[in-house]
Amino acid sequence: MGMFDYLRCEVSLPDGWKPPRELQTKDFDCNMVTHVISAEGRLMLSRIDRVEEVPKAERPYPNDDGFLGLCGSIRTHTSLHDSNYHGLVNFYGSEYQTPEGAPASYHGVEHDADGVRCHKTKTPLKHVWHEYNAKFTDGQLVGIEIVPDLDRAARSAAEKPCFEGVDNKD
Repeated sequence: MGMFDYLRCEVSLPDGWKPPRELQTKDFDCNMVTHVISAEGRLMLSRIDRVEEVPKAERPYPNDDGFLGLCGSIRTHTSLHDSNYHGLVNFYGSEYQTPEGAPASYHGVEHDADGVRCHKTKTPLKHVWHEYNAKFTDGQLVGIEIVPDLDRAARSAAEKPCFEGVDNKD
């Protein structure tokens, strides 16, 4: 897992998916800022311009001297800049679908040993992963391709040996 940046894609994705929220990428600085592939096909990178401490009175829990008092204590000011990016950007996201393939809300999803299902209706749901590579040449989007499942499986298999022999029993 780890840190990542968000990516909002204003152009159509090749599989027709319309993500209900921003996607994620680890191809930049992983500052949890939002980058944009604009409708014009430009990669707009978010830059942190300024970080400031929020006065206690403006925080969600201004009277708490513990952990909650720290919530909302930092305000980050960002701006988007045309990156003139040249290369590939990998980005991804996921959704839940009903057995018929209709999108399901993330809210009210139950996970247990029997799988994933809707909390209210108990309808089984499937988790669907979407992953893409966007190619930019001299700052202009050339195309977006779906990363095939086989590529993801090979990448996951290549990462597994790092954890072989690790004993988490302390």
